[in-house]
Amino acid sequence: MSGTVLEPGTQVRFAKRTWTVVMLEGACVRLVDADNSVATVLANFLFADPDFDVVGAPQRGVPPFGLLEDLPEQVRMRAYAWERHVREAETGCPVPGQVQPPRAEFDPARRSMAEREAAKAAELTAAGQPASAVTVRRMRARACGGWWTAGLPGGARRWGARTSGWSPRSSRRSRRRRSGRPGR
Repeated sequence: MSGTVLEPGTQVRFAKRTWTVVMLEGACVRLVDADNSVATVLANFLFADPDFDVVGAPQRGVPPFGLLEDLPEQVRMRAYAWERHVREAETGCPVPGQVQPPRAEFDPARRSMAEREAAKAAELTAAGQPASAVTVRRMRARACGGWWTAGLPGGARRWGARTSGWSPRSSRRSRRRRSGRPGR
């Protein structure tokens, strides 16, 4: 079970039944089975059960209706790519439930988070997407802050959004420029 990541959507075998993890809150894991029975179990009790096993990786959740429809395809693909990059920097595996060992530069057992962030930034830059360790850290912080909403970074909604650029300050500056008066 080394390297197993428990997250919402993961299917586990516990107490001779198959459950789906629906929520992690502190040390508690909320599980739902096929009959919609709900169980809340302490994580250490769950892991100590002799019958416990991870039997399935989480599937990408279906986002709430309309969340993705108004985003351009390029923005969605960028969000999904960042999701994989952040997951690999954090866990060593870009895909949940991956059975192969993590690459050496992203192995949490051998590298600190700062080293993994730097390695991910170097990998992205070498692939033609300039990024610094600070950028990777910022994307991780957003992910940990809950902006992976239904499998898509909520921040992605801003990546493709057009803004009007209007604000009271910009409006005053434009009026001053047109009138020829100096402004701040």
